[in-house]
Amino acid sequence: MKAMRLLVFLAVTASCSLVDFSPAEDVKSNPSSENQILSEEERIQVSFSFEPDRNSAESLFSVRDYSGDIDGDITWEGKRMYFSPSEKLVRGRRYTLCFSGDVEKKDGGSARVELLVPFFYISSNVGVPWITGINPHPGSVMDREEAVTVSFSESIDTGSFKKGFSISPDREHTLIWEEGDSRVVITPNEKWENLTSYCFSFSTDICGLDAIPLEEEYRFTVYVDSSHVNPFIVSTETAMRDLASSFPPLSPDLNSIKYNDAVRIVFSEDMNTEKVDAAFSIDPYIAGRNFWIDNRTLIFLPDKFWKWETLYRITINTSAESESGIKLAGEYMEEFAPDINELYLSTLDGKAGDGFPVNSFSDSSYIEIETDPAAPYTYTFTLTFSEIFASNAEKVNAQDSLNISCIFPPNGISPFPVMYSWLSDTALTVKYSGFTPYDTAGNIYYYYLLKIKGGEAGIINSSGSYLSGDIKQLLRTK
Repeated sequence: MKAMRLLVFLAVTASCSLVDFSPAEDVKSNPSSENQILSEEERIQVSFSFEPDRNSAESLFSVRDYSGDIDGDITWEGKRMYFSPSEKLVRGRRYTLCFSGDVEKKDGGSARVELLVPFFYISSNVGVPWITGINPHPGSVMDREEAVTVSFSESIDTGSFKKGFSISPDREHTLIWEEGDSRVVITPNEKWENLTSYCFSFSTDICGLDAIPLEEEYRFTVYVDSSHVNPFIVSTETAMRDLASSFPPLSPDLNSIKYNDAVRIVFSEDMNTEKVDAAFSIDPYIAGRNFWIDNRTLIFLPDKFWKWETLYRITINTSAESESGIKLAGEYMEEFAPDINELYLSTLDGKAGDGFPVNSFSDSSYIEIETDPAAPYTYTFTLTFSEIFASNAEKVNAQDSLNISCIFPPNGISPFPVMYSWLSDTALTVKYSGFTPYDTAGNIYYYYLLKIKGGEAGIINSSGSYLSGDIKQLLRTK
């Protein structure tokens, strides 16, 4: 029942009312929900409840697919911005609408907007063909007579394959289709040239039987060498934390890894998985599990999550060997730091007459606050953070990480929260009740410590951003 705290006052007064925890609805988009299917008739758009500076808004906007930003034109109708792609979007392809940053308002000020909306065009990726397997593995070594086999998720229009497939350097070859035209065997008419790298390319001209094109362009390279070679690591990639989809790769740069991503390591040869597991390590240690998609693809999935501002080193020593007993050519090491933003408290706000807002905090220098003049002596604070708290669970955790306690006099009573309200995904307003004002008769001041718990056990969002340490601010009532 903990999540219910997002819906009601914690409160203590005789009359209760609902609290609005929804963020300020300043900006809306279409598509608006994750993995929404955009119909052919719908237009990509972003609408504003205020009058934005158009140049500012346009600079923050993009639509992307696997290859990068999509070219197109932006037009306006009042406060609504429309995007028209230069070329028609591809049916079944996954795109992402991005709008991120501070958009300036014509009447002054700015609004922070964070939109990242993946969507599909006309249909989901069900039925969209993609490459599910390649043998020999990309980056590996093959002999001069070896065939290359490529498997697809769907049956392929073989005519479109001839148009969209190429080998560089060019080599005459024969295509043999198997498994209902979902697997093709590529055999050289003459032997491959020895000591040569061949690049196999698959463009989006390749389509399934219902004319849906390949999910994305793809190319891989294999090297022809008739002699035996040591196995080596072809690539390391960040990978989606999705076992059901075999941990699809996200980026070849491990420094782009997010706090809950997996690491994908591809070898040039079929490996002895037990010996590779024994040779594999990460420093500093992070608990996790190894999964093998096949004998050339190792996935490391951390049990918990990568830590912010930590440099990790992957090591695979030379005890790792292939199935044929050939050891790794040399010890492999790679360092990376997760792409996780620091979380910090941008401002603490209260009554302007009390010296707020402040952006530096002290547990030894007090801020004097003037509570409401009558019992129960309430005071309202607004906390603005550098990163967003998108879900209710994150917001509840943020609320639970905040505490105010009376530290003097020793018998003083600590105030308690009676209302939480999220003005946006970065701004929390909280009202505390039960402060004790200055005791004129006894000449007693009351001191309080506002504390926000930091570290991994404290305030944290779904992107892994957390405070590096506790935030403390000393308060004194007037």
